[in-house]
Amino acid sequence: MTRPFSLSVLASLWVAVFCVACDAPELPLDAAPDASDDARDVPFRDVPLDVRDAAVARCEETPLEPWDLSLGSWSTNFGPRGLSDDGPNDAIVNDLAMHDGVLYVAGEFSHAGPVPASNVARWTLARGWSALGDGVPEATSRITVAPDGTVYVATVGPPIGGPSSIYSWDGSDWALIGVTDRGVMALRADVDGTLLAGGYFLAIGPLATPDRFARWDGTAWTAIEQPFFDVAAILSETDRICIGGGGGFGGQVACQERGSTFWEAMPLPAQPGPSYPRPVQAIVRDASDRIVIGGGVYLGTDMQLGAALRWTGAAWETLGAGLSDSSAGVEVRDLARTSDDAIYAVGNFTSVGRPRLVFTFHVARWALERWWDVGGVQGERSEAARAVVADGTTVYVGGALLEAFNAAGSWHAASAIARYDGGDWHALENPGVAAHGPESVSALGVRGSCTAFLSGRFTAIEDTVVGNVAALAPDGSSRAVASTTGFDIIGHPNVLAVGPDGVLYGGGSLWLVGPGPSFVRGPLARVMRGDWEPFGPFEETDIATALAFSEDGILYVGGTFPDEEDGARSRLLSWNGSVWSAVGARPDPQPVVALTVEGPIVHVAEALPDGQTRVSRFDGTWSLVGIPFAGDVQALVLYRGVIHVGGRTDGGGALLMRWDGSTWTSIAPLSASSRYSAITSFAVLGDELVAGGGNNGSRDEPGILVRWTGSDWEELAGGVDDYVGALAFTRDGLLVGGAMDVAGGVPSWGLALLSRPAGP
Repeated sequence: MTRPFSLSVLASLWVAVFCVACDAPELPLDAAPDASDDARDVPFRDVPLDVRDAAVARCEETPLEPWDLSLGSWSTNFGPRGLSDDGPNDAIVNDLAMHDGVLYVAGEFSHAGPVPASNVARWTLARGWSALGDGVPEATSRITVAPDGTVYVATVGPPIGGPSSIYSWDGSDWALIGVTDRGVMALRADVDGTLLAGGYFLAIGPLATPDRFARWDGTAWTAIEQPFFDVAAILSETDRICIGGGGGFGGQVACQERGSTFWEAMPLPAQPGPSYPRPVQAIVRDASDRIVIGGGVYLGTDMQLGAALRWTGAAWETLGAGLSDSSAGVEVRDLARTSDDAIYAVGNFTSVGRPRLVFTFHVARWALERWWDVGGVQGERSEAARAVVADGTTVYVGGALLEAFNAAGSWHAASAIARYDGGDWHALENPGVAAHGPESVSALGVRGSCTAFLSGRFTAIEDTVVGNVAALAPDGSSRAVASTTGFDIIGHPNVLAVGPDGVLYGGGSLWLVGPGPSFVRGPLARVMRGDWEPFGPFEETDIATALAFSEDGILYVGGTFPDEEDGARSRLLSWNGSVWSAVGARPDPQPVVALTVEGPIVHVAEALPDGQTRVSRFDGTWSLVGIPFAGDVQALVLYRGVIHVGGRTDGGGALLMRWDGSTWTSIAPLSASSRYSAITSFAVLGDELVAGGGNNGSRDEPGILVRWTGSDWEELAGGVDDYVGALAFTRDGLLVGGAMDVAGGVPSWGLALLSRPAGP
């Protein structure tokens, strides 16, 4: 799944979070880790993580006991704080409604917190998430609640803009009350309990609706005359109804007094650009009874400024300095007014005014005649915030968000929905239910039974800023591994390794941040004395693609780094705690893409200039394992003394082969037949061999998670709904990292644990 991030907010927030004075002494780059100090006499932050946990014990002293994976069960520890979806996309919220203190949510999701919920759910602070019966089989786009508690939803037409179904929920059953020929864009319960529906549909069932507006009285639909091309926003008030919409290059707003057939128009000027984003998408009134609209609305020709306008009684004015963005088509998707008369806007914008006056990411608060920064939300760039609803002075924001943060830099992980209480953001959880999902994991590092570490595209886990790398506790909670330093989102470690002294190493194309507002680029870093530090004799443009420790504590690093003076040191080095050395005399060294170390034997895979891959073995001297073959290798493992490789074939599709002593033999599982798939990782414990992978591109499809039965592959415990990027056995079971939302039917946001069965 694609999960982009705004680099501008990243830079500013890294400074806010990590600009803490660091008084710890620095070690020379090639200094050996010192695990001989007594942990009780050394400051906490000056001790490697596992030394803190267990004095100076070597973390692999307790070996892992093999177990039968078919007896495992998926842990509930790693669900998201919010919604998840076991379909091809991330969970998304399209609309929100409040009724008697209960929040109602419409969108595309399969689970609400730990509860199965099909595309519609409700939440309260006291009880958490609950489902509405069996839910709705299609993704929902709009939701509203009538005064008597009846819930109405409209579905997203397949394809977008196609027919929509409208359902009602009476508290016990769902009923289909209408099917439109085209999309429903607005759904609102009127004050008298009837239902208003608007969009660009021309019919509901047999009823013609030429003006794209209709009413349901509980028994039948009737068409409503109105002067628009389409209706995208409805404001229902005691004495009038206001609607907004548009088509072509224009927008429309009009109000009608109750009992009248006359629509009083408030015409918008001709809008620049194409018809999307649609001009009017939301309508509210401010404290002075003036109409405020949001959408793709602009008073000038600048489509990067505007999005929120107010009616003065004679003309439209931009609300304050306007909302702005660096991309064309800034828009407000929704508006909500709180009990203290503030107005919240959500949509595709990142700042106020041009030139920029203040950052506010996809959410802004209008009060005292100005826009206020509330921090905002991050997620799918233009879809991060799609809906907002108020409950007193609290607002709920839904969309394709992954994190929420306040203006002071306090970060909170949240999936698809979050609430803002006027001072800080909060995820929507069930009381007493832990949800520790980190959203997207690309690397796992663990040694024996010691602490497991994870790296990926996450800034926060729960309410803790962790800087893209975290240490994992047995209960599923996480903590940062460094106090004042971390990684830029574009440079988090793609590989992790834990030394026998508990020191954590990360490799990739890294951008190391802090402790001040500085960035250091390089391929390798380690956590020493409580902070990350660059490590090794590398250039900043080098990339480390593979890390592994031998049993006697030698670190092997493979990657792209050439050595012009000593070719044997190119692309593969070892660190014995004192010096860096070449690993034997390698002939014609090529970029190392994967490596594994078992006892005194090292295997490496190298990417050759002609697009092939070769695998070599070092046992004191180097030798080829077979002949080079076509394909890109991403993972190596030694299983029962036999080398296995995983990756992608040169024609597309997953590559999984083993060396039988004379030739390379393909043993790719059927689940890896998609031409977009790849095998990315292996895990071995006793007789168990597990392979993981999938498609890490724009085509979303179920991930690959299979175990070897001795003669073939079988899907492991129900499988996962998206890409697997890393595997590791721990003291608690099998850890699976990737981009999944659900594993074996259990919400598992980027991280899943197949728990080992309890002992006798």
